[in-house]
Amino acid sequence: MTNDAKRSRKERVLEKAKQLIVIVSYLWVFLSVLQLHRAFILAEHKIQYSNAEGLVFALINAWVLGKFVLIGESLFAGARWHSQPLLYLILYKSAVCGTILIVCNILEGMLSRIWRAKSFAAGLPELSGAMLIDRFSMALIAFVVLIPFFTAREFKRVLGKSEFYSILWGRREYRS
Repeated sequence: MTNDAKRSRKERVLEKAKQLIVIVSYLWVFLSVLQLHRAFILAEHKIQYSNAEGLVFALINAWVLGKFVLIGESLFAGARWHSQPLLYLILYKSAVCGTILIVCNILEGMLSRIWRAKSFAAGLPELSGAMLIDRFSMALIAFVVLIPFFTAREFKRVLGKSEFYSILWGRREYRS
């Protein structure tokens, strides 16, 4: 029997919940920094913006996006991915999950426009050069921000939890 088969359903659900909390926390910090950046830019132009609403919005987005990242990460559960060099796997996971985040962002924008305008046609994005550059920039930011996240997760998987945390928190001596 594999370890997964031996673990109870409750243990698997708890493990996924812990993973989701870590993902949501990471994404919330990232999205909160973007919200604060937006607030600074808007303040320069004397445009009112609620930091509290922005941070709550970032938390809701992090929760929704975290679920998608968890689903996206399950696409890499097969052992064939683990035979690849670690760097390729990290970059690939970052690219795929970054793409998932951007697609969710585009869908969120469409749904928001549809909701406000009460029209499906109004929800379709206008394809302009500026919009494409904006989406590409967001995709690049998401890709880069996810690299340290997946690097830590892959090192934890390869080294094992106890060794990873021991190295991370300095509970052992290192040889140079």
